[in-house]
Amino acid sequence: MNKLGVSIEIPGLGPRKFSTILSDYTGTLSVDGKLTAGVREALLELATRLDIHVLTANTFGTAEEELRGIPLDMKSLKGPGTDHDVQKRQFLSGFNAREVIALGNGNNDRLLLKAVKEGGGLSIAVDNGEGCAVDSIQSANVFIHGASKALELFTSALRWLDCRRLERIENAPIGHRRVRNLIVDLLKKSIGFLVPHFDLSRVSLVDGRTQLPKCRWSS
Repeated sequence: MNKLGVSIEIPGLGPRKFSTILSDYTGTLSVDGKLTAGVREALLELATRLDIHVLTANTFGTAEEELRGIPLDMKSLKGPGTDHDVQKRQFLSGFNAREVIALGNGNNDRLLLKAVKEGGGLSIAVDNGEGCAVDSIQSANVFIHGASKALELFTSALRWLDCRRLERIENAPIGHRRVRNLIVDLLKKSIGFLVPHFDLSRVSLVDGRTQLPKCRWSS
């Protein structure tokens, strides 16, 4: 589909334009088979700009009903689950990984998250209340608590490191660790996510000045 997509400049990765979301369902968008608060609304908004594909084994048998009315494609994984990790990674072959946002929480998401990350896209490991596999966290660019918070990174430009709120200190010198720690603490409290590979702990250690991302919707 020819949708507008979402363009974001990410620290350490540079400018990216995303056209597609590939997401797990159980434990990533849902808890006990039910979409968690705010996820439906975020998916509806994102579907106006991005193609969304949900890859699921439909463990609780509720995915189709829960996702009804949201303009997305749901792909049911085949078999008992021994190769669901491979099926998810293979599904990526139909897309340009650099334009993909991948979301997952289980061990069977790790190959997809790793492939998207290595292909220049954005991989997000999500703990939506059912835990998150360590291998998936290590395979992702970003770890976020809560599916709605993960999706809100793209429904609101403010969510990418809350750049407008921090704009006033973008040019602050970093000689004092207080500035860096203020940024990290503020982000964790207001957004609720950690960025192990963007390395928030060193977000301001660039040429002696703080470096924050520029955020915008694509035009």
